[in-house]
Amino acid sequence: PEPAIQPGEVPVTVREQPNFKADDFQEKDLARIIVAFGKEMFDEEEQLSVAEFIISNIEEVLDDFDNPEYAAIVKAAHRFLTDEEKAPDDMFFIHHPDPTISKLSVDLLAEPYEYSENWEKKWEILLRMQPMPSLNFTEDSIQALKRFKLRKIEKVIQQNLEAIREHSQSGDENQVQIRLNVHQKLLAMRNDIAAELGTVIIR
Repeated sequence: PEPAIQPGEVPVTVREQPNFKADDFQEKDLARIIVAFGKEMFDEEEQLSVAEFIISNIEEVLDDFDNPEYAAIVKAAHRFLTDEEKAPDDMFFIHHPDPTISKLSVDLLAEPYEYSENWEKKWEILLRMQPMPSLNFTEDSIQALKRFKLRKIEKVIQQNLEAIREHSQSGDENQVQIRLNVHQKLLAMRNDIAAELGTVIIR
């Protein structure tokens, strides 16, 4: 049977698995948005750019990126924001003296945004309800940031579970209880973000 679609919704169901090689996707998405739309205004009233919005939300984990190339782009944007007190535009990345950053930036800008042809034909919904990223970079930024946070929380959950197993084997019940409390908080954070994304967590 065809899935039911509520008015104003594009159904998104992603089966998340603890496969952390997939971190590249979330990191790439943030790098792409910063390169393509970093200078755009995320909040006109606050004069907050897209780059400032994203980086202010991930500043504490800039050293935790798994892909060094995407990390280089985000860190370059962070340095530019710090030094110039404004967001860099796409030309900053394209002409960056670091060839890794310049080449990757060109690649990210060249990648087309593809609508799902199946959804477009079957439901005639995407073009009516989902603007292209160039017209919808604010929502694109929010969703990309949530996906990034969801993946990083998943990693921390797995690391915490491993710590629970180690403390349990060593008989340190006090540390086990502390880690169990942390686990519950991490699960709550993960589930909240997953719910906002409409993501199904499969275990």
